Amino acid sequence: MTLFEKIKLALADAKGRFVGFEFHAKPLDSKMNKKGNPFYGLGFSYVSRLTVRAGVEYAKLATSPDDVSAAPSWATREVDSNGIVSYRKNSDGRKVYLGVAPTSGSKTIFAPDGSEATAEQLAELKPFIKKSGEPTWLTIGIDSIAKATINGVEHAETI
Repeated sequence: MTLFEKIKLALADAKGRFVGFEFHAKPLDSKMNKKGNPFYGLGFSYVSRLTVRAGVEYAKLATSPDDVSAAPSWATREVDSNGIVSYRKNSDGRKVYLGVAPTSGSKTIFAPDGSEATAEQLAELKPFIKKSGEPTWLTIGIDSIAKATINGVEHAETI
């Protein structure tokens, strides 16, 4: 069973449980303002973590019908029998994204040497990091998931 199949089963599982995701490290540059930023391009990176509730029929969960009822222009929307929503990229059918409603999320920022950024570094970086809101609906690339924690067990197989 692939990690994607395990995640879909876990999201359809009993209500009240949660599934945690940790994503592969990405350059912090994508989350920072470029203009006048002395840290841009120095090699800072981040790892995101996201928690979503299981047992929710995601196809019916949205504050706006546009969030889940229609596929974005770049993808075809697919809903399985449990109401789990996924999106298949139109230009590359192998690229699959999962639609989720996050309950919490966090980022850990790493210095160019790979160590976790110090409080001093974080304070210096803060003015240059773009502000982001609390999303009610996200599409996450299946291939960007480094590991998933399902019922307290970490899964990190390749997809």
